Amino acid sequence: MQNVAITGSRRAARLASTVTDASRARSVGRIATVVGAVAIVALLIGWVVAASLGLGADGRAGVGPDRPPAPALIS
Repeated sequence: MQNVAITGSRRAARLASTVTDASRARSVGRIATVVGAVAIVALLIGWVVAASLGLGADGRAGVGPDRPPAPALIS
């Protein structure tokens, strides 16, 4: 973060505001990136856990890891 001295001129005040807004925008961008990455990882972990528990299985053979594969529909 840069220290900016605000004197009495409007130009200096505008420059200080621009620097503050830019650093705030970078901070918000970083936070949004981290939140997005965490959300993607959470979805992947949830998908793997649901698949390993057999959630969403429709009762056919070959759905779980300990079941035989489904019969071939097209020979």
